[in-house]
Amino acid sequence: MMDEELRKSYDKSHLPDLVDGQREENFSEEQADAEDRKSRLSFMDISVDAGIEIYRGKALRQIRERMGIDLKAISLETKISIKVLEYIEEEALENLPPMVYLKSFLKGYARSLGLDPQRVVDEYLSVLPVPKKK
Repeated sequence: MMDEELRKSYDKSHLPDLVDGQREENFSEEQADAEDRKSRLSFMDISVDAGIEIYRGKALRQIRERMGIDLKAISLETKISIKVLEYIEEEALENLPPMVYLKSFLKGYARSLGLDPQRVVDEYLSVLPVPKKK
């Protein structure tokens, strides 16, 4: 909104935490950190020459750690819970989500690390047991 008075009116009606266009001092540090990380999280510029034969949980963890990225940052970017990311890295088969969700989560995780999503999905799933048909 280009009209300053209209913008201020809108801000006051929709964002009660704003006072004269400035956030109140009680704005939580965690929210500020999350916004800062979100604006900085672009791992596509980072080249990963991992020398890894197959992308499995342990390999994904090693790549992430080499890049200096914590699970919380990945979770904020991908909207995947930290617990599910941990299960993926640990290959905790009994705790992994259904296949359709797992594929989507793996693709998002791979993109956030700058890896080829389809390759990560194919290689990660190649080590999982084939589900039995009923």
